[in-house]
Amino acid sequence: MQLSNPFIVRCSGIGQIMTNPRNKTDIASGKLSQTCLTYVHSWIKSQPEFYNREKNFRSKYTLKGNMCENDSIRFAAKYYGWGNVEKNTERKTNDFMTGECDILIPQSVEDIKNSYSEATFPLFYNEIPIDGYGFQLQGYMELYNKPKSGLVYTLMNAPEKMIEREARARMYELDLDEMEAELYDEVEAEMTYDTIPDELRIKRFGLDRDRKVIEYVSDRVDLCRKYILSL
Repeated sequence: MQLSNPFIVRCSGIGQIMTNPRNKTDIASGKLSQTCLTYVHSWIKSQPEFYNREKNFRSKYTLKGNMCENDSIRFAAKYYGWGNVEKNTERKTNDFMTGECDILIPQSVEDIKNSYSEATFPLFYNEIPIDGYGFQLQGYMELYNKPKSGLVYTLMNAPEKMIEREARARMYELDLDEMEAELYDEVEAEMTYDTIPDELRIKRFGLDRDRKVIEYVSDRVDLCRKYILSL
């Protein structure tokens, strides 16, 4: 079956297609890793010739990130002195990648990651905690033609709806007939952070543009396209 659209990778998926096989022989032969193939197969299924549906995975972690995104942007802008910035809504696409960064400032693209709790907040990391995010930033710098980028983690108060949901879940776990004020207050205290100093609620990892990385990504996209033609 001939696909009408050429394969292009989302910036958020670059890290997945750039993973290498574990077997050295497979690496030498230019084979694609299973992680890469999983991403490619998902892309194929989303095309009009197949199921024409985007895969949307939602969890309480992504839900909080989406619900707190605007608050996170305002918090980061104030903390780092970016001025009055708003969520970027302009998607960029070139011949082999597509993406939509969170924030555009004169010399940089910035991406916001909202930690669900202090347990997942990378307070003591000196480098980007997840390799794939580095590839994502390189993609954004290429698309928006910026020399620098930043990955900003924030620790924001959970929305009231999420607090209520968590408190109700604990109420059922404790086999209570109704919500007790003490239980709700306990959950609310665990899921809010406005009494914590700002420097313990925000962390930025800076990354400079590296055109060699983009060359590698372009080559990998070509390999993915050849694989798709071979199916």
